[in-house]
This record gives sequence, C-alpha cells and structure tokens, in this order.
Amino acid sequence: MPPRRTPDSARALFYDQTVVVTGAASGMGRSLAQQLASSGAALALCDIDSGGLEETAATCRSRARRVSTTIVDVADRYAVASFADDVVASMGVPLAVFNNAGQTAVIDVASEPHDVGKRVFDVNFGGVLNGTKAFLPHLRRSDRGHIVNTSSAFGLLASPMQSSYSASKFAVRGFTEALQHELAVSGSGVHAHLVYPGAVNTAVARDAVFPDTQVQRWVTKAFDDILPASSPEGAARAILSGVAQDRRRIVVGLDGRLIDLTWRLTGGAYERLGGLVLKPLLSRIIGRGQ
Repeated sequence: MPPRRTPDSARALFYDQTVVVTGAASGMGRSLAQQLASSGAALALCDIDSGGLEETAATCRSRARRVSTTIVDVADRYAVASFADDVVASMGVPLAVFNNAGQTAVIDVASEPHDVGKRVFDVNFGGVLNGTKAFLPHLRRSDRGHIVNTSSAFGLLASPMQSSYSASKFAVRGFTEALQHELAVSGSGVHAHLVYPGAVNTAVARDAVFPDTQVQRWVTKAFDDILPASSPEGAARAILSGVAQDRRRIVVGLDGRLIDLTWRLTGGAYERLGGLVLKPLLSRIIGRGQ
C-alpha cells in the first residue's frame, strides 16, 4: 500500500500542473484558485460571473504559473465541452478538475417555481456531469489525474426548504460514487473525489432564492452568527489536503462531520429527529404561503 501524502504535500502535487476550477468567481472556488496559485499551478478558471472571475484572476496572477479565464455557464454542456477543448489545446491535459460551481434556493417544494428548481439542478448536478464528461476522456488518455466533484452535507441528509439543492447534491454523490467504482474496476490512474462541505461562508447562501425577505434574513443570520460555518479559505485547504491524500470522501467542517456521523448512525431515522427540531420553524415559514 503506497504511503499517504501529508496535507503539506498538496503544494508539491499541484506545482507546475494545469488545474481547472469552475465557479471560481467567489467563495470556495476563489479560495481554491488562490491556494492553487500559491502552489505554482497553472489555472484554467471559469464562471458565469465575469467581474468576480476577473477579481479572482487578479489575485492569482502574481503567484500562479499561468492564469486563464473563460466565461462559462456550467449548465451548458456545449460551452463546457468547448472550454475543455480550449484548455487542453492551450494548457495541456489538467492534473485536476474541480467541479465546484453551485447554486441554491431556500424555499418549500410547493412554493418553488419550476424554473428555479430546474436551474439549481442544472447548475449543481449538470455542472458536475458536464465538467466530468468533458475532461474525463483527456484524463483517461493520460492515465492520471483527479476529478473533484462538490456535493454537500445535504447530499448525505436532505434538508427541508432545499429540495432541489438536496436532490442535486444527492445526484452528484451517486454519479461520482458510480464513477469511482468504474475507475477502480478498470485500473485507471484517474481518481474521483467527493467533497461534502457543511456550511461555508460564501455567496451561495446569500444569493439563494428565498420565499421572502424574512426567511432570507434568518438564513443569512444563521450562516453569519449561528452555524459553525467554515471559511472559504479553510474549506479550500481541507479539499486540497484531501485530494493530496487521495481521499475518496472529503468531509469539510465541524457541521459537515456531524451530519456525516448522523447519517452513518441513524440512517432513515434522521427524518424523525430533524422533524422534531425543525417543525416549529418550518410551520411558521411554510404556513405563511398556504
């Protein structure tokens, strides 16, 4: 059995290597890009937010071997395929692809507009599907590399008021676990990693779709003052360390680890436990829309 790499070896792993990060305009994506830049990687960054993407790139250029930016909607498979072809042609086959772009909505099932739920699913799962399928053939031909797909702690336990988000993150989990099995059975040198972040102080929560401003204030306050949320920088460090250690499952944050433990210990019973805790709050939120 080969020795496990230490967290400090993340810098050595990514030095002088091409690395792709989607959703790089803010949050974990920006922090991943910045820490990869400090490792001397060549960065291929994409996002739909052109201003935020350029801000990220500006913070990375003095440290990275190279930085390229592309405006991409990860839900568009043709745009992602074109992005992948351009990266390989201009920068070579990447060592790692971080499928990180994400979006959420905090709203009950009955009230969520169909197009909102579809968009959340298309970005979160579609982005992972498109990014994996666009880059995987290149990685397999080189017989090395890492596909790093971001699920969520809510890909372990479903969250009320986040049905589309939870569904998309469960889909990422199932898709990536299947990929892990396929790569292992085929003896491929490519590795797939599943990331399960708990709460992270990023724009994803603040930019979510909410049923009203009161719910938005509650959720924002929870992320800012109540939940043991990780910083984007801390989450990025944990992810890069996990990849360097070749961990298939990378659980991020104290709350992420607690949710992981709850899932392992309780199975389906978590629904009853969660209902007891959340029922008073959910009754207030959902009841206003009835």
